[in-house]
Amino acid sequence: MIRKILLLFVGIGSLFDVCGQEGHVGKEFVVKTINIVIEGKTNVNKFSCKLKKYVANDTLKISGIWNGKSVEFEGLYLKVPVEGFNCGLPMMTHDFRKLLKYDAHPELSMKVNEIYLPPSPNLNALENMTANTMLTIAGENQLEEVYNSYLYENDEELILGGKHELNMRRYQIEPPIKFFGTVVIQEQLDINFEVILQLVK
Repeated sequence: MIRKILLLFVGIGSLFDVCGQEGHVGKEFVVKTINIVIEGKTNVNKFSCKLKKYVANDTLKISGIWNGKSVEFEGLYLKVPVEGFNCGLPMMTHDFRKLLKYDAHPELSMKVNEIYLPPSPNLNALENMTANTMLTIAGENQLEEVYNSYLYENDEELILGGKHELNMRRYQIEPPIKFFGTVVIQEQLDINFEVILQLVK
């Protein structure tokens, strides 16, 4: 498994020119697809809002520094439109957009600062990395440690994904109460995401 982890970062190195020095030139990637599912609960049921098939086609200049335990990134910044989410029912979709203050803040964004391995890599290490990110939701910026994350190099693609639980109140979002107080939205949201980046030659 250690060999597999090393090969992973050799592959990432071939994509990013990963090194231990500052100021090196990054490479360009096109954001091919972004898949995000946001799930929540009320006191009576669950809800799930999925980003409709979203092809960003944004070009990012990304550089990476391998420091022996992690890869530090510059330029790995992703954003998606709130209006791109569908919750299955028009009323639920409307309420979701309102919850995220869509009128004032029409986009969600994530900046990946660093991805690192557990102190003692094991058979699940490639699926148990930690990503240090900056999330922007409803106009509020918060540092979030995404513990259930993964990073793969596949030919000329980079695949980044993970699962994270966050608290809406950290983003100044007040969980709504509906139907005369009989339905209460819980504060926690689960976010599942996967991003595919294509190297530009």
